[in-house]
Amino acid sequence: MPSQYDENDPRNANPGRRNNPGIHRDSGEVRKEFNFEAEFGERLASLSPEGRQSVDAIARHGTDRLEREMNDQRRSHKYRVAIEENRRLKDLVRHPELRLGDIKLDGQSEITQIEDLAKKTVTRREENYRENIREETRYSIEREMSDDRQRRERGPDYDVSRDDPERER
Repeated sequence: MPSQYDENDPRNANPGRRNNPGIHRDSGEVRKEFNFEAEFGERLASLSPEGRQSVDAIARHGTDRLEREMNDQRRSHKYRVAIEENRRLKDLVRHPELRLGDIKLDGQSEITQIEDLAKKTVTRREENYRENIREETRYSIEREMSDDRQRRERGPDYDVSRDDPERER
């Protein structure tokens, strides 16, 4: 019986097919969101080859995470806005004190306001998710650059076990 997995299916997003034009990947947009080369420019130049390799791997991982998050957000934005609108409409119906002061409820103005608030709320959340990914990646890069600097200062013959007080002798 033949396998149902089709390697040539454009919906297949396995890592070996990352350059498939059938799979939407807008890395230009991701580069605008997080350009670690520009952010850490001079400090990257001073890294050892091993340190630079580690930083590149961390940056690639962070960029991939950011790209996946942006694609997920693009796909599900309308759905999340609808969920937020629904939540706000339920709050408005369940809690009359949340209505806008003495303004009479005419329905349409409240719905318009709720739609606007829902879009703004979801957009803020999405930006926050992307910013968290950027911050985690920045932190990891900073840490790797610091570790690389310390490794170079200690020299190649430094015994790491001397720093560990828990190590048995």
